[in-house]
Amino acid sequence: MKKRHLIILIISIVLVLCIAAGLAFMFFFTDIFKSNKTLFSKYLAQNEEILNLFNDKDINAYVEKQKTTPYSQEGLIKTNVTFPDSSQSQIANALQNCSITFSGKVDNSNKYFYETVKANYSDTQSMEFDLYQNNDIYTFTIADLLTKYIGMDNNNLKEFAQKMQLSDDIVKSIPNKIEFDKLNKYTSIFSEEDLDSLKKKYLNIIYDNLTDDMFTKEKTTESTVYSLNFNKSSIKSIKKKLLESLKDDEIIFNRIKENLINNYNLTEENVEKYITEFKSQIQKSIDSDYSYIDSIDNIRNSFKSQTEDEPEDSNEDTILTIKVYSKNSSLLKTEFITRDFGTIILSKSNDMAKFDVQKDGEQLVSAYIQKIKSANETKYDFAYSMNNIQIFDLTTSFSGLNSDSVNEISELNFEMDLGNSSITNAKTKFTTSYKKTKTFGEFQKEEVQNSNILLLNTAPSSKSIQDLFVKISDTVVEQNNNKLKAIGLKEDQNPFIYYIPSIANIGSVYIIQNPENAPLYSIPLVLTGISVSMLSGDNAILKKAQEHSSDINTNRDQYLNQLNQDNSILDRASKSRIQTDLAKIKEKISLDVNSEIAELLSKTYSKNTTAKFNSKNQFEALDKLLKNYKIDNENFTYSYNNNKVIITYKNDPTYSATGTLSSDGNFKWNK
Repeated sequence: MKKRHLIILIISIVLVLCIAAGLAFMFFFTDIFKSNKTLFSKYLAQNEEILNLFNDKDINAYVEKQKTTPYSQEGLIKTNVTFPDSSQSQIANALQNCSITFSGKVDNSNKYFYETVKANYSDTQSMEFDLYQNNDIYTFTIADLLTKYIGMDNNNLKEFAQKMQLSDDIVKSIPNKIEFDKLNKYTSIFSEEDLDSLKKKYLNIIYDNLTDDMFTKEKTTESTVYSLNFNKSSIKSIKKKLLESLKDDEIIFNRIKENLINNYNLTEENVEKYITEFKSQIQKSIDSDYSYIDSIDNIRNSFKSQTEDEPEDSNEDTILTIKVYSKNSSLLKTEFITRDFGTIILSKSNDMAKFDVQKDGEQLVSAYIQKIKSANETKYDFAYSMNNIQIFDLTTSFSGLNSDSVNEISELNFEMDLGNSSITNAKTKFTTSYKKTKTFGEFQKEEVQNSNILLLNTAPSSKSIQDLFVKISDTVVEQNNNKLKAIGLKEDQNPFIYYIPSIANIGSVYIIQNPENAPLYSIPLVLTGISVSMLSGDNAILKKAQEHSSDINTNRDQYLNQLNQDNSILDRASKSRIQTDLAKIKEKISLDVNSEIAELLSKTYSKNTTAKFNSKNQFEALDKLLKNYKIDNENFTYSYNNNKVIITYKNDPTYSATGTLSSDGNFKWNK
């Protein structure tokens, strides 16, 4: 009997354990006992799978490899344009023959970069630019135009900003040195632990303020749908809770304080004032019960007809619904249904993610990204459409990621209405391809001697730099126009103008894939505070600057004299420009003199006369013309004495010409 009771007891215990295990399994691994709120959060979190499309271990390893391993690179950018009619056929033909090529060497761990970029107008005409970085020195030069590299030393930038006569506010915000490695990382302000803690904290605030009655559940033929419904009251309540937590968040304000003091050289007192003011603005927002939703309601109500009996929206009316679909097979889907702006749909199937915006049954916006993975290649396909019209599509691929030779290839297709066609609403079609090969391994560095670098930091004044860039700008424009003329195009037919939107799009994708390389290409953008001030206002580079004191002018002239020496910054192209201007002046004087001679001849002779030429009258007329002659180029001086015309370039007397008027009325140039 006792034995039988023992067996029953054992069986009972086993049954209890089995039931408990089953219940535990159903709780942790199925949705049976979970609330709608819990299940909504579970399926909403699955949207993180969309981000996994961008997170590729081979590409991540490739990006990391570029940080530590030297590599050589070469590439090509090519744009073809299809115009809507034949009016641009000459430019279309020129585009077939032009391209941008580049080659260089990169060693990020040692802060070294050298690259040659060539704008190829044709097989025979090109303009070459060299970019060079060595530690904190960033420079560039233009072949056949500059004999020296022009650049910046990424040190003492605050002093340089003062020299550029920037405002005190801008000078205060500029650090003495730009730390490029911190610009691309959130961790320059927040550590990974901080970010993880902040994410959990604010998500929990939202979650804790979502009540069970805000969630609903429905079943469809495809899956189960869990919905979260917001009204104005619930949104305002959550906003208030988030702001209250933000106002007292020590992690956020301590990190902001540290960043402003360490990276922007602000005093602790100024930072405290800034933080106090910021907290005050947060408190005002907390105290205010008004929100952007109220603004939208006011706009909507203002458009309602006075005869309408439609009641105004209450605080309890649903204004936003978020629907998540329980994952069925490989499909993942979330909908954001707004009262005023339509429905936003995020979906993912296998390795493709889609983003759609619909309103009143019409597709307003549609975009997708697809990842195609093979053994030796990772490829991304991205397309964007509006109103069922494709705006652009972009394909980017990386092959050889696990080898020492990696190929990056992108192709961008899009259309733009440039207004350059007689056809109504005609669009110009662009196809731009970008190819780059990176070969990892040690290389022989190209070194630029310090004597061949002109640092803008050493300029005596902002006027010196302005004058320098005006000269460079003039010579670049002339060089460009000469290249265009050589291939049969006018100044306003530059084919590279059509590269600008294409390069901008491909460049942004490239920087996203290779964020650590961005500083090498973006140093002019980093110095925005300086650049904007130099390009606009009274101190603009490309505008005539105001006169400075005599001391500044003296230093400026010394600086420019250095630039105008034979071995200084301006080379053959600059000299060619001076010679061209001089030749134009000589030609203009010769034409005017010959015109005067023709006028005199017409008065002296007729068809039926053989009268002798009166040289005395001709000489007096030409002498008067040359005495009162004015040239229209302010860079040259003109003088006429003792029957001699002398033209001289102001900044370099070696560029001059002399013409002589003989007693018999003939005028000719001696030099």
